[in-house]
Amino acid sequence: MTVDGHHCFLIAMPSQERKQRITQWVTAGPYAVAIEVDAIFPVDDPSEPCLTPETVRFLEQVADWAEGGNVAALMRVGRVYSRMSEPAAV
Repeated sequence: MTVDGHHCFLIAMPSQERKQRITQWVTAGPYAVAIEVDAIFPVDDPSEPCLTPETVRFLEQVADWAEGGNVAALMRVGRVYSRMSEPAAV
């Protein structure tokens, strides 16, 4: 599983932190899924969005669905893209 480049995870969310919806990409199996999630921008480093543990667990669940080929579940939570097979060599 690959979750789009964010490695900052929050344990608690003080109220003064800024929230914003961002697109996270999850790739697993032959699928890539673009999902809108809430991100938190910590007061001490607002340049890097962070994800709550609940959001990270949700993205891991999405990766499990992608790995298992559960396209119906993927389509309920985001935009789904599928890898095309390579063309045959001539």
